[in-house]
Amino acid sequence: MLTDHYWDLSSELLLDYLASDAENAEPVPNSALINGRGMRDCSQVGDRHCDNSTSNVGPLPFDLEPGKNHRLRIINTGAFAEFQVSIDQHEFAITEVDGTDVVPVNFHRLVIQPAQRYSMIFSNNQAPGQSFWLRAKMISTCFAEPNPYLQTEVWAPVRWLNVGGGPNTEIPMSPDFYEVITLICEDLDTTELHPVVSMIAPQPTVSMFFRVNFEIGGWQLSRGKFNQSSWHGDVQHPTLFKAIEGYNQETVLPPGGINDWSFDSEKELVLQTEGIQVVDILLHNFDDGNHPLHLHGYKFFVLAQGHGYPPKNLTQTVDLSNPLRRDTASVEAFGWTLIRVIADNPGAWSFHCHISWHAEAGLMMSFLTRADEVAKMVIPEANEALCAAPLEELQKGMSPDDDYFSGTLEERELKTSPQRFFSAGLLS
Repeated sequence: MLTDHYWDLSSELLLDYLASDAENAEPVPNSALINGRGMRDCSQVGDRHCDNSTSNVGPLPFDLEPGKNHRLRIINTGAFAEFQVSIDQHEFAITEVDGTDVVPVNFHRLVIQPAQRYSMIFSNNQAPGQSFWLRAKMISTCFAEPNPYLQTEVWAPVRWLNVGGGPNTEIPMSPDFYEVITLICEDLDTTELHPVVSMIAPQPTVSMFFRVNFEIGGWQLSRGKFNQSSWHGDVQHPTLFKAIEGYNQETVLPPGGINDWSFDSEKELVLQTEGIQVVDILLHNFDDGNHPLHLHGYKFFVLAQGHGYPPKNLTQTVDLSNPLRRDTASVEAFGWTLIRVIADNPGAWSFHCHISWHAEAGLMMSFLTRADEVAKMVIPEANEALCAAPLEELQKGMSPDDDYFSGTLEERELKTSPQRFFSAGLLS
C-alpha cells in the first residue's frame, strides 16, 4: 500500500481547502509511506513532536526467496499523490489492472494514481544475498503549493535470501535507473495492456458528455463540477431513497438521461438508466489538474484518452476488440477520456474524482442504473430510522454548506451546531 502522509487531521485541512479564495490549492502531504511505514529525521520536521528513539519505524523489508517469481500487488491508498514505483535493476511484468488480469507486459517504472491497483511479477536477476531498493516517489509537480517539510520519496529494501533460505540483513546500495524521468500527472500508458479474458466492447445505446472542471463561484469558493453540478447531497434524503420514491411516482424518463425530476442537478447530478444499457461517457477536462475518476459497482472499458480536444470521429476510430477494463482512469489536465459502461448492476453508484480533496469539493456524481429494478427494493427499517436522526448528528464529519464560508468566523459558528464543529476539529 502506497500512501501520502499528512501530519494534520483531514478535518482541519479540509476547512482551509474549501474556504474562500483557496483557488483549489490542495493540501500537500509531508511524507510517503509503504504499508503504513516510513522514516523521517526528527531534526528536520520543525516544531512537531517527533521521537527518533522508537524502533518501530522504517518500511518493512521484502524478504524474498531467490529463483522464484514474486507477485507484488500495488495499491495507491492515498488522498492526493500520484506515485512512481520502481525496483532498482529489475524489470517487472504488469499482470493485473484494477482486478482485471492482463497479458504480461514488461516495465521498469509504474505510475499509479489514487485508487488504482496493479500487480507486478518479477524474479531476481542477481545472486542470492543481495538487496535492492523498492522506490515509491510522489510526483510533486502535481502539487499546487510548496511544503517546506515535503519528502517525496520512500524506500523499502527488497532482499533476496541467502542460499538455503538464510536471512539477509544487507543494506541496499543499488542505484536508481538513470534515464531522465518525465514527471507528468497522467495515467500510465496502458495501450499495450490487454485483458486475458477477451471481451468486445458492445455498441453504445446511450451517449453522454461531461465537462470536468473547477470553477469559482459565490464567496470566492472553488468547487469541482461535472457540467454545472457540484455534489452536496441531502444527508436526510439519500440518493437511493429519493430514487425509489421518485420512480414509484411514475415519472417518465428516457432509457438513459439525467434525472432532474427527483434530484436538484446543481447539487446531485444523477445519470439514470433502465434495463441493461451500454453507456458511452466522454469526459473533457477543462481544469489544469489531473482527475483519477473512479466508478463504484462497475468496471468500464477505457476506449481512448488524449490531450486537447477529442477528434470528431472518435467513436468510429477506437479499437473495440478487447479494450482495457478497469474502475479508475484519469482525465488529464486539459485532456479527455472516453469510457464505455455496461450498465447492468442495479443500484446507485458514486462516480467521483479519487483525489479526496476534489471529491469533498463536489467533483462527484451518481449512476442510478437499472432504476426499474432499484424501484423494487425495500429500504430496511433501520436505514429509514437512521435518516430520521437529528440533523446535527447526521452532519457530523460532513463538509459544511457553501454559505458557511460567508461572513466572519463568529457568524459561521452560528450557522452550524457546536457538535458538528467539534467533530470537524474547528473548536476545542
